[in-house]
Amino acid sequence: MVVPTPSPDYSQVSGGNLGAWANPTAVADFDRLVPLRQPADVLRDVKASLALAATPIAKGTPTPRPKVGSRAQLVMRASDYVPVADTFPDLLELSRAVRANDVYGIGELMGSGEVWLVPSPSEVLILTPDAGENNAFRVRFMSGPYKGQIAYTLIQYAQ
Repeated sequence: MVVPTPSPDYSQVSGGNLGAWANPTAVADFDRLVPLRQPADVLRDVKASLALAATPIAKGTPTPRPKVGSRAQLVMRASDYVPVADTFPDLLELSRAVRANDVYGIGELMGSGEVWLVPSPSEVLILTPDAGENNAFRVRFMSGPYKGQIAYTLIQYAQ
């Protein structure tokens, strides 16, 4: 598995000098990188976010589900990051580890790069829906440090 790593947008480079950025805000995206978290913290935050997702925001207000081809924001209501996975099976493994309270399993998935954390909110393009044990979306990041990369995330995190 390849661990996604952010890469700078070299179109912002002034005069070919990599040390001089034409637009200082181009570097700001790197400030949004999510610091490493302990697997136990990820387990706690994911469980809290899923509990929040199960409670309606306003009584009787349906939450619209993003459609394929639309843009959405990945948001985890209990945290400043969202866990995503390289593949749909990796996302299922994360879901199983969370349900089983398997801190070591979450640590293995994060350590291998199969599961990684992205800033909340992150703008994405919905590519395909996937169904299995959990409903999920395949998404492409449209901005930020992971721009252009593809990942899988739970439907609850796409708004």
